[in-house]
Amino acid sequence: MMSNLPDFGEYGYQVIRELGQNRAGGRVTYLATRTGTETATPDVTPDPANFVAIKQFQFASTSDAGWAGYEAYQREIQVLQGLNHPGIPRYLDSFESPRGFCMVQEYKAAESLAQQHTWHPIQVKEIAVALLSILVYLQNRLPAVIHRDIKPENILVDQLMNVYLVDFGFAHLGGGEVAVSSIVKGTLGFMPPEQLFNRELTPASDLYGVGATLICLLTGTKSQDIGELIDPSYRIHFRKRVPKISLGWIQWLEKMVEPKPKDRYPNAETALEVLTPIEISRTPQVISSHQLVQFRGTKLGEPITQTISIKNPVPGTMLTGRWRVAAYRRDGYFAKNNHPWIAIAPARFKGNQVECTITVDTRNLIADRIYDRELLLQANSDRKLYRVALKIKTAPEPVEEIKLPYPLLGILLSLALNLVWTSPLNVVGNWLGSFSDSVWGVVVFLFLFPWTVLSTIRTIAQNPGPAATGAIAGSISSAVIAALSAIAFGIGSLPWTQAAQEAALGSSLLGALIGAYAGIGTEELISRLRAMGTAREVSKSLAGAIAGGICGAWPIMDASRSLSNSWAWLAWMGLSILTGIVAGAVFDEVKQGKISPVNSKDKLKISNVSPYFAGGIALLTVGLGISLGLALNAGIFSHYWVSLLIGGTAIPLGKMLYPHWMRSRQVREYHESKAKRIQP
Repeated sequence: MMSNLPDFGEYGYQVIRELGQNRAGGRVTYLATRTGTETATPDVTPDPANFVAIKQFQFASTSDAGWAGYEAYQREIQVLQGLNHPGIPRYLDSFESPRGFCMVQEYKAAESLAQQHTWHPIQVKEIAVALLSILVYLQNRLPAVIHRDIKPENILVDQLMNVYLVDFGFAHLGGGEVAVSSIVKGTLGFMPPEQLFNRELTPASDLYGVGATLICLLTGTKSQDIGELIDPSYRIHFRKRVPKISLGWIQWLEKMVEPKPKDRYPNAETALEVLTPIEISRTPQVISSHQLVQFRGTKLGEPITQTISIKNPVPGTMLTGRWRVAAYRRDGYFAKNNHPWIAIAPARFKGNQVECTITVDTRNLIADRIYDRELLLQANSDRKLYRVALKIKTAPEPVEEIKLPYPLLGILLSLALNLVWTSPLNVVGNWLGSFSDSVWGVVVFLFLFPWTVLSTIRTIAQNPGPAATGAIAGSISSAVIAALSAIAFGIGSLPWTQAAQEAALGSSLLGALIGAYAGIGTEELISRLRAMGTAREVSKSLAGAIAGGICGAWPIMDASRSLSNSWAWLAWMGLSILTGIVAGAVFDEVKQGKISPVNSKDKLKISNVSPYFAGGIALLTVGLGISLGLALNAGIFSHYWVSLLIGGTAIPLGKMLYPHWMRSRQVREYHESKAKRIQP
């Protein structure tokens, strides 16, 4: 086979092998190297840096040869000498051999589009863009170049999808409009009608060959069979043969091969500009705003939501889709559109821009855990199934934020109620009064009174700190309340100024004693509740102030004749002390601590609660008890201010207690149901 190859050694070239031939046209193309750079193995993969392509025009070997062939040879050399584009092999040299004229070009290791190959629509668009870019270069030259023979055989594509346009033998040079040619030149099926009928050519003429070539690639039609797609009016029909490509691209191709030049794009630049943004696929595409959607809970049992956007950028198409949650063994069995704790709306949609809301119900999830799940989107796009990962971090392990002393609050409410609802006190006072009228009553009094005095002195001496704290607060509050009570209700026939002074003076001494007992009692009660703990100074001051303040209201009790005898008065003052003691203990217990999680190991820390919150609960509970006592004495609707007083204490107290009561209930229910909750 090597002996049949021509010898171009005297011209400086060594032929390696034949690349292709067109015997009817008298043209043969060879792969060669310059003398001195020969390759030892003819079958070696050519390197464009070392190899050249030699096109030999054998005019004497064919009936078509002659002046026309020589003219094509000269024209191609003339055109190529002025071109410099990476998509056009460069002209290098020319010489005359005994068997014909030869032209030397840059070699490109690429195959023509005429080779049997299945092209993906995306690849076809890449070829179209590259080929039109070459034509833009040719049409923008001065003078413009019209190829006139664009077909699959004259377009080369290498493995990297680089595109090259070759064979400029029929090309025409000229400024402005292309003049009429006297000889029809080109390939049937790829020539536009104006070229076929030897009419005036324009830059739009080459677009017809580009469009016909792309149609062959998309439909798998061979070059020699292109006539099967052309009707008598020279229109190419290809819609039924193309794969699923976008309507916009089909319409672009139809415009490229319009029989009339005026109906095509005017030039390659315009055609390329229109083609570039056209989507290839006819089916919708899915563009999701998220591939991973993360949720973070802050409160136990709360629903958490996130939004995901789905878009379809392909014009002329409509996206439809359906969401479902991927099966997960720990979630149990569930219907496709009814997951136990994950919901997405809308579950089905139709549109090219849709906002979907994902809701995670955490009521049955374990706290402080990470749940990994997956959403599946079935769509009418090129990909039938899309996956979106979900990562859910549930709220921290629930603990009771504030431990409220509900038993103490109940006792405090009852004590405060009986301070004003004096019927029970009068019953006790009357019983003690009847008992003291007897001989035994005198004997008991003679022994009890000295013991009480001595016990008081000893108790205060043993607890000077709490006694002093309670006495100061009790003295001040008792004096102030007594003065105000005397001004409002009077003391006998004294003027209000004198009554206020005498009431304040007497009550300050009584309040100091009552407050001292309240301070000591609070210290004792807290030590028992906390196993020898100590009460805060504020707690003892509050206890003394409440106890002294209640006793300071004696002018009101006296004016309303609420207490029947002196024993009832003594019981009332004892009840005042107890109320102060319990109020101080309530304050101290609430103020004791706020429980909150430190980390995922469920460790706890204690931090102080606001004194306003603790004091507010204690004072409002006393106020509510007094309000209810007034209502029991006089009837809740007897005076409007009684109703206002009840509402003014009950509503704020309820707002303070209810959230923590609900929190305690929620914590209890969570721990009871934890074993039955859904696992991560």
